[in-house]
Amino acid sequence: ADPGLDYVEIVDYGTAAGGGDYYSTVRYLTAQGEDTTEVEMPRERYYWDIVHPKITDEFPTYIDPATGDPADPPTGRFWREFFLTEADSGYPVLGDELAGCLTLWEGNVDTQVNGAIGILTKWVLDVLDFGSGIERPIQPVRIYRLHLGRCGEHADFAAAAGRAALIAVNSSSAPDEDHTWNEFWDERWVAWEPVNNYIDSGWHYEGWGKSFVGVFDWRGDDWTWTATERYTPTCSLTVAATDSAGYPVDGAMVKIARKLGAGNFLLSTWGYTDRDGKVGFTLGDNQNIFVRIESSVGVFPPDVAYRKAVEASVAGEHYLYERPVNGFRPCIPLLPHPIVTPSWDQYRIRVKWAGEEIVYGNCYYGNNTFADREDGSAIEFFILPEGEYATYLAGDTANAHEIHEEADSGDVSFLLPVPENYYVVLSNEEHVRNKQLVGCTVELSRRVTTGVAGAGGVAPARTALRGNEPNPFNPSTAIPFSLAREGRVDLSVYDVRGRLVKGLVAGRMPAGEHEASWDGTDSHGNAVGAGVYFCRLEAAESAWQRKMVLVK
Repeated sequence: ADPGLDYVEIVDYGTAAGGGDYYSTVRYLTAQGEDTTEVEMPRERYYWDIVHPKITDEFPTYIDPATGDPADPPTGRFWREFFLTEADSGYPVLGDELAGCLTLWEGNVDTQVNGAIGILTKWVLDVLDFGSGIERPIQPVRIYRLHLGRCGEHADFAAAAGRAALIAVNSSSAPDEDHTWNEFWDERWVAWEPVNNYIDSGWHYEGWGKSFVGVFDWRGDDWTWTATERYTPTCSLTVAATDSAGYPVDGAMVKIARKLGAGNFLLSTWGYTDRDGKVGFTLGDNQNIFVRIESSVGVFPPDVAYRKAVEASVAGEHYLYERPVNGFRPCIPLLPHPIVTPSWDQYRIRVKWAGEEIVYGNCYYGNNTFADREDGSAIEFFILPEGEYATYLAGDTANAHEIHEEADSGDVSFLLPVPENYYVVLSNEEHVRNKQLVGCTVELSRRVTTGVAGAGGVAPARTALRGNEPNPFNPSTAIPFSLAREGRVDLSVYDVRGRLVKGLVAGRMPAGEHEASWDGTDSHGNAVGAGVYFCRLEAAESAWQRKMVLVK
């Protein structure tokens, strides 16, 4: 398309043959007053809102314009090329209308003197009347052939025309007000409804008497997000779903609705909870907002369709609505493994991981499943000896080392205490629907001891962590250790569950005898409780630990 469109060009970065992160996007010209600016579209917008063949609820396939049914070419046509190059008798060809246009948009409101956006607005009005017949088609080429449609047909049609012209366009919907329109992208989403000659003027709808609980935008894989703030003053609402025990429920569908009276509701928008059991919405002001939560774990409310979450919402306010569904999410039965001084210190395992969450959901109007990435993850991490691993696989309570719950990332170093097989487990079992995409590295090190001469004399023959003095202690204790050679040293205090309490030494140190002290506080300077703690020394690819007793 781009050779015939002067306001936009497709740009490529890298090639398939060259490998790596290669992609394409568009670069276009936009005008604001006397100034013309070249803008490069984010590639996510290019692929989702120009390249993607599906707009909302239509079939992304070749369609016979005469019937609206799927058909192989040449009878079947796809809207992208069809709109740019062909026209029914007596109607203009879109590609011809756009020829010679030098800007995507000129920043003007509600006028057709507006670059390619103005030309598209006029073209839609020229080829598509407003009204409805017996047929209500959803396929853009069929809508074109009928030259007739209400707001739904106009929104599908305008989105297809914009994408054919290499302009990122999506559809906006407010189902509880029975209306839909479009937005196009020019460094932000801009309200656009050609049938009413509206460009960057979302305030018109309240002038019609529309009162929006929620407005959502629609991506081709059926993921939706609220865009209410462009059309009315808004509040924000976070819905938090938990199970009956209070644990967060991910992947739950949260429906937002308007009540009509006598138990009748109209759906306004929806979303799906993340790993924390939460999903956020921007919603209209001065609204009574009703919520329903649905999950394979259970539902809320269990006895009625919806429950009121907010009454008379206030612009600028944030509301939190936390409710339990009537069921329990999965749970891994684990107990902390008793920490013992290693009788075998030959091997150390180090595991580093980090990930991101994949939120899954379905369109309310269909069965398509979307997947959307979110920053961060929530992994259950633990290490099991072989016998405990078999217990874990059987679904019984296992004793585990280094338990990290709902961990976004981690860096765990573990000295194998006895010579047997160990299993490192990164689990998503406690989540209901969402997945975790995790990158992980595992290092296995073997201890090697050598004697190295140090500054001022002969270095100790071996690296060692000696017993702290005094022990038991209050309020502080000295922790001596020796280094056989210069190198990286980490000396830290852990509690009996293996959780880090405080780092004492972290950095390179020379060979020789050294001493650190601990004053019984955590990394924030807060005094810790009396009890058993462990001091761990990591140096020269090995680790040692000693038990310390703090008394009060």
